[in-house]
This record gives sequence, structure tokens and C-alpha cells, in this order.
Amino acid sequence: MDRQLWQSYLDIGLQQHLWPDEFYKMTKTNDFDLCKQYVMNYIENNKKQLNHCQFELTKQEQQFQTCPMIELSFEQMEQRLKELVDRERKYLSKRNNEKLIKFKDDISEKQLLTTISTTCLMNNQQNEYMNRLITIREKQAEIWKEQLMLEIRIHCKFLPQNFDDLENFISSIDYLPLNNNQKAIEIKNKRYKIIQEAKRQCLNYFLNIYEIKIQEYEQQYQNEFIEVETFFS
Repeated sequence: MDRQLWQSYLDIGLQQHLWPDEFYKMTKTNDFDLCKQYVMNYIENNKKQLNHCQFELTKQEQQFQTCPMIELSFEQMEQRLKELVDRERKYLSKRNNEKLIKFKDDISEKQLLTTISTTCLMNNQQNEYMNRLITIREKQAEIWKEQLMLEIRIHCKFLPQNFDDLENFISSIDYLPLNNNQKAIEIKNKRYKIIQEAKRQCLNYFLNIYEIKIQEYEQQYQNEFIEVETFFS
């Protein structure tokens, strides 16, 4: 679904021959073609990551078949998998729709601002409005870039060091039963699951913080933009 979102970005950007300021900020250039290449590279890398994940899942499936497991009926497994997939799909669909709407809004606003700047000789007050809008977007773009980099790290399974440091805050295994390999494996697996769950909760926390900050800047921008529209009307 992430690839579908970025494909929509590419289609709209090519159609309008324009990118939002966040994209120019990420690529550190104002060149349309370089920004287009950045989006295309992201889509291609996403395809490679998906293929790699599918390969790893196949390997894990083969290993899983050799491990002892608690028996579940086919209906139980199917129901649990369906619930998981539906929950994740709803979340990703909602997130992608929100990002796509924002992308379209940014394009429209950029077109309006371009029209204003080319048709009006701005005075000091007009310049002040425009500078405030630009500043808000630049701050929002920095947060958006950090969020995107974290999501890319999650996809690549290459988390920042502070997430790996969580293991130091979770009690180490001081005792493993002798002559009982199965019990030792269970204890190690339990600790591993606790660590993974802690990382998952921290990731969700940071992603939610990014979303909140982005929405706060968006609200500031919309308030300022309404004033600009009123001023130029």
C-alpha cells in the first residue's frame, strides 16, 4: 500500500508538473526532474524491499514447519490471520488516504501561491504573510522527513540505535535450566518477544508523535492560509 501511495504521488506530480515543498525539501533541490527521479527511486526500492520480505517470509515458513507448535484448527488460524490483515489494511488505507489528500492540497496551495506571487507586487504586509506560510511549511517538512526516514528504517529493519538500546533496560537471563534445551529455548524466546513488543510500542509512540506535530503545523498553516485568501480577495 505504501508503493500505491507513492505511485499516486508520481502520477499527480507528473500530471500537474509540480511537487509540494516537502518533496523539494527532501531532495534538497528545486529541479522538477530530480524530484521525479527521487520518487521513482523510492518506488523501485520499495519493490526490492517487498521482494526481500517475501523471500524472508518463505525462509521463515520453512523453518517454522520444523518447529514444535501448539495445534490450532485451520478455522482458528484463518480467522486470526483475517483479523490481523483487516486491521492493518484499514489502518494503512486510512493513513494513505490522508497523505494523498494532503499531497493534493499542497499542490493546489502551491499553485495558488505561485499565481499570487506572479500577479501581485507584494508590499511588506503581504511579504510577512508569505514568509509565515513558508516557515510553517519548512518546519512541517522537517518533521515529515524524519517520519519518512523512520518508516524507511522500519521497512529495512535498520532501526536507530536508541531502539536497540531498549534491550539494556529489559532484564537479562540470569539462569537457564541445565540439561533442558527446550525450556532454555522457551525462556530465550519469551525475552525476545518482550523486547520486540517494547520496540513495537516505542515505534508506535514516535510515529504518533510525528503525526501530531504534522497536524499541528497543518492547522497553523491552514489558519494562516485563510488569512492570505481573505487578504487577497
